[in-house]
Amino acid sequence: MHFYADRGEHVLISYHMLDRCAFYVFWLSAVIAVGVISSTCWVVARFVQIRSIERRFLSALSIDEFASNRRCRISS
Repeated sequence: MHFYADRGEHVLISYHMLDRCAFYVFWLSAVIAVGVISSTCWVVARFVQIRSIERRFLSALSIDEFASNRRCRISS
């Protein structure tokens, strides 16, 4: 089955061509969706990792400050 353009132009478009176009659009959108999801997961994982490192650093810093304050009190 075929159909023509409205203005009487003899532009022939087959359903096979439309099916192929729909197939490519579907796979292109699937690839884009997978890319967006994976990059979002990567960004979230990096953020969580940075926050974890920051939390460990701050807890180590507070332990060091506590120890230095205690030494100062003991020595005085």
